[in-house]
Amino acid sequence: MEFQGIAFSHSKISMFQKCPKAYEYKHIQKMKELFSSIELHLGKCVHAALERAYELKGRGEPVSVDSVIGEFESAWHSSKLESAKVVKSGRSKDDYLEDALHMLKSFYRRVLLSDDSETIELEKRFKIALHDGIVYQGVIDRLSRQADGMLRITDYKTGKMVADPSIDDQLASYALWVFEEFNENMIEACYEDLRNGETKAGIIHRKHVPTITEKILSDIVTVLQEKDFPASPSILCEWCGFNPVCGEAYLPITGEDTGRSSSAEQESHDHPSVCPECGMDLEQRNGRYGTFIGCTE
Repeated sequence: MEFQGIAFSHSKISMFQKCPKAYEYKHIQKMKELFSSIELHLGKCVHAALERAYELKGRGEPVSVDSVIGEFESAWHSSKLESAKVVKSGRSKDDYLEDALHMLKSFYRRVLLSDDSETIELEKRFKIALHDGIVYQGVIDRLSRQADGMLRITDYKTGKMVADPSIDDQLASYALWVFEEFNENMIEACYEDLRNGETKAGIIHRKHVPTITEKILSDIVTVLQEKDFPASPSILCEWCGFNPVCGEAYLPITGEDTGRSSSAEQESHDHPSVCPECGMDLEQRNGRYGTFIGCTE
C-alpha cells in the first residue's frame, strides 16, 4: 500500500480520533471552520509571547515580565479577538485574559527568569519521511540544550489537564525528528503545564524510534482507510467550527424544540460536562473500537 506525498500531523490524527466528520469537513472537503474558540486564541497568543521572550533571551537581551505581558497583549488585542467565540456559560473574554496573564506571570517567575538553557530552535516546523510515501510534520515550540547537555523538547500547554510526556504520542512523534537531526541516544520531552504551574518531563530513548514510528503509521493508515467518517456527537461539538453546518452536532438542552431526537438530550444527562471526581472538563474521545469519556488534556 503506497500513499505518495500524503502529509500528516499529530493535530490531524487527533481531529480524526475525536470526530471523523470534523476531519472530513476540514481535510477532505477542505471547508473552512466558521468560528474559532477563545481558548484557541488564548493558546496562540501565549505561544507568541513565549516565543518572543526566548528569542530575545537567546540574543542576550533582557526579558522582563512586563515585556512578556506586553507581547501577549499585543497579540491578544488583534482582529482575531473579536471573532473568537466564548462557549462556556458565565465566562467572558476578560476572564480568559486574566487566566492568560496569571499563567504568563507564573511561568516567568517559575521558569523563564532563571532559565539558562541554550535555545536551539523556536517554533521549528519539521517534516520527516515515514514509509510508503507518508510524510509526518509538526511544530516544536522550543528545542533547547540543558545545562547537563541533554536536548529537551518543550511544548506549552494552556489547558486544564496535561498528559504524561514520557508516554504521550505528540512529544514522541516530535522526538523522531530530533533523533534524525542530532546524534543523541536519549532526549527529554517536556510539557510546560502553564495553567497548573508545573513542568512535566520524561525521557525518550533512541531505541524507542521503531515503536513510535509503527504507532504513528498505524494511526495514519486507520485514517486513510476510513470511508464513512461518522460524526461523534458530544459536548465538544459546541467548540467545533463546523457545528453550524453539521446536521449531527450535539445541541445543549435549551427547553425549546430543536427538532433533534431525544438521544442527544439523553447523552447530555449520561455524560456531564465536568468530571465528577476532579471537576475538570470532559471530552468524548473516539477510538477504533468505540468512544469513551475522559478528562480533557
